[in-house]
Amino acid sequence: MLDDEFVRYLRVKELQDNYTKAIERAIAEVEEEFEQKEKDLSRGKLEGLEIDKWHRNALNACIFPFTESESLSKMGYHFVRGSPLLELGITNLDFLIFNPDKGIAIIGDAKGSIGDEGRVVEQMQERMYKVRSNQRYLQTNYLNSAEVNDEFVLGVSFSDANRLCKCLLRRNGGVVVWQSGIDFRDSDVKLGIVAPGREDGPVGRTMMHSDEALNRALVNVKTSYEFKTFFLESHPVAKMTILTIVDVGKDDGIFTTEDLEELVKNEIGYAGEIAVKKQTDAILRMGLAVGFVKEEAPGAYRVGTRSKKAKNRYDELVRLWIKYAIEQDIYPAIEARRTALQAQFTEERKKFGFIDET
Repeated sequence: MLDDEFVRYLRVKELQDNYTKAIERAIAEVEEEFEQKEKDLSRGKLEGLEIDKWHRNALNACIFPFTESESLSKMGYHFVRGSPLLELGITNLDFLIFNPDKGIAIIGDAKGSIGDEGRVVEQMQERMYKVRSNQRYLQTNYLNSAEVNDEFVLGVSFSDANRLCKCLLRRNGGVVVWQSGIDFRDSDVKLGIVAPGREDGPVGRTMMHSDEALNRALVNVKTSYEFKTFFLESHPVAKMTILTIVDVGKDDGIFTTEDLEELVKNEIGYAGEIAVKKQTDAILRMGLAVGFVKEEAPGAYRVGTRSKKAKNRYDELVRLWIKYAIEQDIYPAIEARRTALQAQFTEERKKFGFIDET
């Protein structure tokens, strides 16, 4: 119940005064508590951004060679989309690659870093089951193909690859491991398959692609961490990053929803028109909410920073988002204190002979 409404409900001036003082004190205490923790809270938010960046790097590294004109696309394998089956509520499947001539669909999950490799394998097995349970949907809606052979990939960093492979070998394989990272010899980002040894026998063979030509090609393939700025399941700040460039080339600095939608389409056009419009609206709403974007007129907006440099704008975006996110964390804490106080004062009210009708 809102405070003004609850004060009227109390009816007794003594209770009204005491409640007003109590809720003001509670709000001040919560705000002070959050202020004292602000550095830790900010650090936690920044860590979340870094984790999302590592994930995007790993995902971009996996899909870039399969995009138009890149090396592996010339073999007939093409990146189809990110977050396949997300519209069915199935999350954390990161990419779908398809070779229509061979009928091979590669469904992958990218990992920026790995803590518990056993849990990663368990999660992948759960997702494999969900994919197979929705095989017909995947074939009809994404691939336009009657016959498809699924192959599953975990894309990880150089440093995590061997550890993950050993875990998969202990758990009957069935998943191909791709590794990516910066090649110290030329400073390029490279992608490659992690091939089990001959001694790993039949289980090891289940951790290779059925197409031997693809296995041979997946060695030190040049790739990129920066193909896509964001994906459907990316962090809100990653999505809002395109606001830092949405007004480029506009002398008056004004951009429209249509301008933003065009940039969103470049990032996630594979997801379809409805998803593009939905993400455009969400990015614009969040940009307005955090104060990075200002509405100049209906349908006309301006980036609310003086700097025109994308890096400076990004830093300001992060600062505003962290401030906004912490404020959103404060609200539930205040509401919890408010609920407890209102329950307490409702009991006090009964002592004055006011009983609510049931």
